[in-house]
Amino acid sequence: MYTRLEGECLMIEMKGDIDHHHASRIREEVKLMLSFHPVREVVMDFKDAGFMDSSAIGLVLGRYIDANEAGAGLKLINTGERVKKMLKLGGIYKLKGIVIE
Repeated sequence: MYTRLEGECLMIEMKGDIDHHHASRIREEVKLMLSFHPVREVVMDFKDAGFMDSSAIGLVLGRYIDANEAGAGLKLINTGERVKKMLKLGGIYKLKGIVIE
């Protein structure tokens, strides 16, 4: 499972390769969780992320929109240099209100 609730926080574990197939699965899980559980923050944890293609950027951008619509913030944690480079190239750093650690 990629998602879990911790109080008013929705944790998303980015495990393994993040390609179109995995991004679709994560997207559906997050939408389902947000529709049933109000949260204050959505946290995407990249600690165990492997290869990422452009689907990962779309996944982050989509969860940013979902979080905003739910009145929640978005935080990206354990990003590391490789992930940070990809996020920068994808323009994620330009988004207001997103926290990247």
